Amino acid sequence: MISVLTLRKCLRNRAVVALGALGSMGALASCLDRQPISPESTRTTGLATSPTVSDPLSPPTPLASAPGLSTSVVAGTNVVYVSLPPGTEPEGGLARVRDTRGGASIPVPMGSGGFDPIPIVAAAGDLIAIDVERVGGAIVSYSVRVPAAARPLVVRTNPPPRKRDVPLNAAIVVVFSEPILAGTESNVTLLKNGVAVGGAATLSGDGLRVSFQPSQLLDAKADYVIAVSTGVTDQSGDALERPVTVDFTAGTTSVTGSVATDPAALITDPNNGELRSFTMSASWDPDGGFSGSFTIFYPGPGWRSFGRVACFKLQGSAAWIAGVIEAANDTTVIGHQYGWRAVDNEPDSLSLAFPLDRIGTAEDFCSNQPTSVPGQGPIVLLPLIGGNVIVNGTAGPPPGPAMSQIAFAAWPDGGIQVITADGSAGRILTGDSADYFPAWSPDGATLAFQRNSAQLAGDIYLISSDGSGLRPLTNDASDDGDPAWSPDGRLIAFHRNGQIHLMSAEDGSGGRPLSSTHCDYQPAWSPNGSRIAFATCRNGMWQIFVMNADGSGETNITASLPAGSPAWSPDGSRIAFQGWNGRADAIFVVNPDGSGLTQVAPYGLTPAWSWDSRSIVFELYGLKVMNADGTGIHPLGNGYDPAWSPQGSLPPTLPLAGSVRLPAARDTMRVGDAVTLVAIVRDAAGQVLPSRLVAWVINGQSVTFDAWPPGYMAAQRVTALSPGVASVTVTVDGKSYTMVIVVIP
Repeated sequence: MISVLTLRKCLRNRAVVALGALGSMGALASCLDRQPISPESTRTTGLATSPTVSDPLSPPTPLASAPGLSTSVVAGTNVVYVSLPPGTEPEGGLARVRDTRGGASIPVPMGSGGFDPIPIVAAAGDLIAIDVERVGGAIVSYSVRVPAAARPLVVRTNPPPRKRDVPLNAAIVVVFSEPILAGTESNVTLLKNGVAVGGAATLSGDGLRVSFQPSQLLDAKADYVIAVSTGVTDQSGDALERPVTVDFTAGTTSVTGSVATDPAALITDPNNGELRSFTMSASWDPDGGFSGSFTIFYPGPGWRSFGRVACFKLQGSAAWIAGVIEAANDTTVIGHQYGWRAVDNEPDSLSLAFPLDRIGTAEDFCSNQPTSVPGQGPIVLLPLIGGNVIVNGTAGPPPGPAMSQIAFAAWPDGGIQVITADGSAGRILTGDSADYFPAWSPDGATLAFQRNSAQLAGDIYLISSDGSGLRPLTNDASDDGDPAWSPDGRLIAFHRNGQIHLMSAEDGSGGRPLSSTHCDYQPAWSPNGSRIAFATCRNGMWQIFVMNADGSGETNITASLPAGSPAWSPDGSRIAFQGWNGRADAIFVVNPDGSGLTQVAPYGLTPAWSWDSRSIVFELYGLKVMNADGTGIHPLGNGYDPAWSPQGSLPPTLPLAGSVRLPAARDTMRVGDAVTLVAIVRDAAGQVLPSRLVAWVINGQSVTFDAWPPGYMAAQRVTALSPGVASVTVTVDGKSYTMVIVVIP
């Protein structure tokens, strides 16, 4: 029996062998011979979605309240407020904001892929540059012209859209794009079932944030809506550009203490003068349990470390925090415990994070609250040059970005990891390189996955989403893989030796076969649990079949199209899958009855849906995310076999492209020449959208791409092979541009 892992590696070969090459079982054998063996809630609307610059305003008072703003600002000089909404740059760690006409460059720490408004000296018509340093050190730049007039916007809220499990004693925060007029904060309200919840709205001293504190605890598991009306005005009387509504769901418990950076903090390392940005959000519950995460970004090399908070201890406005690094560019620190101090005072301060080898465990650090490290001296508290520390001994932190998560197999050899859907944080669940194909339980608390032995026979394992409780669900000589949870969480469908089976999700008991052949893999449940889609090679090529949950009624829904890796949308209306389009593996969707077959992306493998059925994550040279219609494709990180969690908020969608073109660099080439083509993508207003990924296609045999399949990239290197005429077409968000290339001897 062919192991599904061997088959998958043959199909993928990490360079993507096309499904079209498997049109016959003979081709499959040849391949193996080469081996070494809720639509978005309508209650969330109106948030800013792109870099925002206000119109010119009088400078804030006092100037010290504006980090980075020169105290030499004179009367009559204006400032503008610049912000980047969450999710704009998921890999961003630090932004530098400047007026291209002159003036200082202001460093701004980033959290959740954006930053809150900061003031910078500028005038109407000036061009504001935002240079974002990403993980790895790459710089991506945005530019926005200062408008003569502009209305305020809402940049973000806490809780963010569709956040679940919000603490019952949480405060609500709304961040505006520029200072609002005192008194209009009363137009920020909290609704339950359309009725206003009692509470008080408070405007921050800088006018940028409104905190709404409900007069009593939120109701457990209740749905709420943050409503911001156009009664909110800026300080010149201009009304909010559009009303905003953001929905979230309360949890079941309050928290008794918390520590957070909100917004992200920025400090200078006194040892070398380099900047460090730091984000954290942690709380403890009445039972004494801790939860939370932290991220440290090192500008320059672009290193990032993130992990989970193991404990913290509060003493007045001071906090001692310790955590475990779970992922980092420097892999030698993964698994090590680090500690740091934070003080919520004027000014706020934060220490560097340091290894706890000389102090003991994380719990020792939190319990003993040291002010120095043996052999190293005092733990130095450094004043923040950006951001804010919040220490609260009686309530929860501003509800953190509790973003939905994507589990995946680590590149290149496996191991289950998790990354937030906006790419801002992640963690390692298993270090075993033979772990693949993760699947979330319906409540998001557990992952099932396939673990392979040295003989490439698989077993199904379970692990809690926090990395605890690893245990096997199957343990025998059979080849078991491709786990998929039933919607009620009681059963797991999987393949056993190439036949779809069912078993208890609790203990693996009650196993029974469903499908009729031994060439069936990759089961995917319908949301109502009545049917199962699966991939099969029973007819000599890969196809998608659907059957009833009892194994009856097997039906081919992809006809003669080579297809695999089905994923049923959570709203039940569509099945996404990878299929061969005659050129490469692509992402298709089809109705469950086989009608409405549509290609949504020209390249891609192993699709998985977001819980609201509006987005798809898939694999091609790493993980990519797109809207369900194929627009807005952007990278998420390295990995494959993705699975999107059924809970958590979702990142904002990218602005759609208005046009794409290839600059006329060279349209004539000689045989052997090579040239790099860079796609220029603009939005509907003509502003450049930096580093947007486009799909590349060649027609003709005279030139070739260095990467094959070419996939989604911002640039491609093209080499001339033989005399003739060829064309290169780039496509993004339904917009295309074609360049004709003539190759001469």
